[in-house]
Amino acid sequence: MTEPLPMIAVTGATGYLGSALVQYLLSRGHGVVALVRAGRVIEVPRHPRLRPVEYSLGHELPIEALKGCVAGVHAAYDFSPTNWTEIQRVNVDGSVALFEQWRAAGMGRIIFVSSRSAGAAERSFYGRAKREIEEYCLSTGISVLRCGLVTSRGGRGLFGALERLVSQLPVIPLAGRGRQSLYLVRLEDFCEVTTYLINRPATNAPIELAFSEPFTLREILSRIATSQKARRIFVPVPIWVIRTALRILAAAGAPIPFGEDNLDSLVAPSCPPDFAFLRAEHIAVQHPL
Repeated sequence: MTEPLPMIAVTGATGYLGSALVQYLLSRGHGVVALVRAGRVIEVPRHPRLRPVEYSLGHELPIEALKGCVAGVHAAYDFSPTNWTEIQRVNVDGSVALFEQWRAAGMGRIIFVSSRSAGAAERSFYGRAKREIEEYCLSTGISVLRCGLVTSRGGRGLFGALERLVSQLPVIPLAGRGRQSLYLVRLEDFCEVTTYLINRPATNAPIELAFSEPFTLREILSRIATSQKARRIFVPVPIWVIRTALRILAAAGAPIPFGEDNLDSLVAPSCPPDFAFLRAEHIAVQHPL
């Protein structure tokens, strides 16, 4: 009988990225400690090598919950805080505390799942928080995986929000003219590369994970419309108009496809990624659309 692979702790285990990673790790023979928010343990599928544990950023994690774990992947982010002070307390300080708890439990390998928003010249609160966590990680020997916009058909996350936007609106507002360049990565490639990094030493710079060529926002929305067999009209709208509309809808409690911080992540300019690690490790990232 084949021995099970080492146990891995994963935060955000019911989220878009975390849930997919958990299933991938299990399929490869790893055991997983799935760290999920209170009340969401019921969402974790049953599996003999899967152990759900309630945990929220900023709270103490019982060290016994990590028994047997040799590595951890931090894929959680709490979007409920809306002002920077709370975002920093919950997500930045909470992540640092989590890493310290993982190290105290003897975990030798830790991977932080970041975003290209962290490298944007004009960062959203989300990107700013990710960047501050990155800086801590890189100064303490923790691997940083900086991902492009993660894609999967019928998925969740920001790409899923764009899919729903296209499916629901016959006329699609384009922020600016939709010329913003975005780098994308398939959910499958995210899972494969994250798992690969578990057995690799940490690097002294973020590992950029995305397809080699960028796509404009308009091109992404057009391709989504084509995949849905939907004819859509695209209308350029000033970014400030979309931002104002999102604020009004949010204040009224109306459902919105994504928040103002998501808009900032989509339109903020960023430098082209450095694919040095992917080239050195001969990792091929597949076309994301």
